[in-house]
Amino acid sequence: MPGNNLTRTLTCSLLLAAACADPTSTGEDGGPTPCVGGQFCPGDLMCIAGYCLDPGADESGDDNGDGDGDGDPGDGDPGDGDPGDGDPGDGDGDHGDGDGDPGDGDGEAQSCGNGVVDPGELCDDGNANDDVCTSACEWGPLTNIAFVTSELYTGNLGGVAGGDAKCQALAGAAGLPGTYMAWLGTWNPEVAPQTRFSKSPYPYVLVDGTKIAAHWGDLVDGDGLDNPLNLDENGLPPPDSVGIWCFDLPVVWTGTDPEGGGGGGHCNHWTSSARWDSASVGRRTLATANWNYGCSGPDCDKLAPLYCFEQ
Repeated sequence: MPGNNLTRTLTCSLLLAAACADPTSTGEDGGPTPCVGGQFCPGDLMCIAGYCLDPGADESGDDNGDGDGDGDPGDGDPGDGDPGDGDPGDGDGDHGDGDGDPGDGDGEAQSCGNGVVDPGELCDDGNANDDVCTSACEWGPLTNIAFVTSELYTGNLGGVAGGDAKCQALAGAAGLPGTYMAWLGTWNPEVAPQTRFSKSPYPYVLVDGTKIAAHWGDLVDGDGLDNPLNLDENGLPPPDSVGIWCFDLPVVWTGTDPEGGGGGGHCNHWTSSARWDSASVGRRTLATANWNYGCSGPDCDKLAPLYCFEQ
């Protein structure tokens, strides 16, 4: 009716002209009709956040009236909200594509047996050999333990056999399995590690499981270790040598060359603690070739630990 149109026009002039529209029309883009203060919404629609909207739909589809589903269960909780981008939707939450808890490896669950050493695993050979790497991704009985002794000695070890006995005694006291020999060399190649050690095809590891070499060939290739041999039989840092330093680093008695052969100084075949006798030493804090041949010439009355290897 003409009178109703006049009333609407006058009322709109007192409000915002931009918000006045035919109550039966929609926005220019087909969206909801703009409104001001609850005015001119047809039927059961209400003026919510500046638009004529169904109040029922607001509770479950679009709680702020902007039409894009940010509300509780519209396209939010479970659309792209709580479990959409959250709990198990596309991975921004708990079970997604890896940004969450056990998605593709960024979260809690790991895949022991997938052939990849994931965080928290010591090894993973795809369950190929349980005696090398167990199904729990821990080192098995075929691996070889190596450690630095927790005790210091002069160059008088009682010979190479005396060094072996010291290694075995400390391993036994620490509850380590197997037979142990000292990494010692002399001018006699028959007593060098390269000759008398078992040459294992399996990894050499520290007592905490850190791998230092993949096998014997890797251990003695002269290119160094995967990680420094720098823990004692109890898994603790070993004591520093006393009176012997090699480029300001603590050392270990060795008497070997970088490939585990003999030929280095040896404190008269490891029977002398005289200061006029000398020996070759390795630098235990390094993973380079200097781990077993770092310096030569320290006096045999000084104190240093030994390297010990399971056979």
